[in-house]
Amino acid sequence: MRAKALVIFVVVLTLYLQIIAVSASEIILEDADTIWNTTTAYSEELTNVTSTVTTRIQTEYANAIYHNNLNPSTDLFNVTNSVTPRILTEYANTIYHNELKEIPAGLANITGEVPPKITIVHANSNCYEALAFPKELIHDTTSPQITNVIATAITNNSATLEWDTDEIADSLVKYGKTSGSYIESEGYSLFVKNHAIELAGLLPGTSYYFVVNSTDQSENTKESIEHEFVTIGKLKVFDTGVSENPYPSISGTHTGKIKPNHDVNVTKMYTYSCSGTGGHSKYVRIHGESLDVNATWGSYQNGDYHYIAFDDSFNLKANVMYNYTIITGSYPQIHHNRTLAVPDGMITCSQVVDANGNVYTNWIPAIRLE
Repeated sequence: MRAKALVIFVVVLTLYLQIIAVSASEIILEDADTIWNTTTAYSEELTNVTSTVTTRIQTEYANAIYHNNLNPSTDLFNVTNSVTPRILTEYANTIYHNELKEIPAGLANITGEVPPKITIVHANSNCYEALAFPKELIHDTTSPQITNVIATAITNNSATLEWDTDEIADSLVKYGKTSGSYIESEGYSLFVKNHAIELAGLLPGTSYYFVVNSTDQSENTKESIEHEFVTIGKLKVFDTGVSENPYPSISGTHTGKIKPNHDVNVTKMYTYSCSGTGGHSKYVRIHGESLDVNATWGSYQNGDYHYIAFDDSFNLKANVMYNYTIITGSYPQIHHNRTLAVPDGMITCSQVVDANGNVYTNWIPAIRLE
C-alpha cells in the first residue's frame, strides 16, 4: 500500500510540473464531454494598438480593401499589399490583434459573398454602411454629359422627350410656349442613363421650347441648351381676322361680348394694326362665368409689341358669353360692325369711347386670342 501511494504521488507531481510549464493563456482542460477555457491575462503576443489607430473609412470589395482617414485625405488608396492577415480580439472598449504566421484552413475566402460596403473603424466600435453606388462615384465632382436630346411621339396634345447621360442620373424637363421662359416642368427621380419624359395636355399646332436637366447621385447637375418641337394640328384661337375697311381708326376704350363656338386656351391677345402704324392694345380684361382676367401691354421695345401676354393661361369655353374691355393705342384695325360672326364664334360691340370722347356702338377691334 505504501508503494502504491508513492506511485500515485509521483504521477500527480509529474502532472503538476507539466502544467506549470505551460503558459497560462494556453491552458485548456478537456475530458470526454466538456471543454473549459481558462480566463487568463492577455498574452504578451497580443498588442493593444487602439492608441495608434485613427478613425477611418474602409471600403471592401471582392479582391481589394480601400480606406480613407476621416481627417481630410485626398484619395482612397489600396492598402491590401501592406496588411497582413490577422486575428482580431474585440472587447467592450479595446481591440487587440495577433498576426497570423500561417492562415488556418478554417479561415475561408468569402469575399465573393460580401457586397461592397463602407466600414468605419473606431477605437471601440466597428460600423459599416452598404454602398448604394459604385466606388467611382465617391468624391464625384463631374456633372453628367447630356447627349441625343430629341422629341418623339408628337401628337396634337402630347410629346415624349428623350436624352442620354454618360452616368446614372435623374430626369427633369422644363418647358414653355415662349423661348427662354419655362413655366412648366415634369420630372422622374429614378437614376438612369436613358431618359424619357412624356408631356401631356399640350395645345395643338403650338411651338414648345424646352431644356432637359439631369442630376447624378453626387448632386452634380447639367442642363442642356434650348430645344423646340411643334405639336401637330391647328391651334384653336378666336380670331376676328383683318378688317376690309379699318378706317376711321383711333385709340379708345372698347366694351363688348365674345362667344366662342369651341374651347380656346388663351395665353395672349394680338391686335391687328392699320398699315404703316403702330396700332396695338394697351389693356385687356375678359370676364364672365367665374372668369376674370386682365393684362397690360409692355412697350414698343418688348419684341412684337402687337401682343399683350397674360400672366397665366385660361380657357374660354364653347358657347359661353364673355365680356371684354379693350383699351387701344395708336391706330388699330377696326371692324365697323355692331356684331361680327367669325369662324370661331361671335363678337359684339357694346360701346366705344374714342380718345376725343366720341361714342360709337359699331366699332369692333380686330384681335386674335391665342
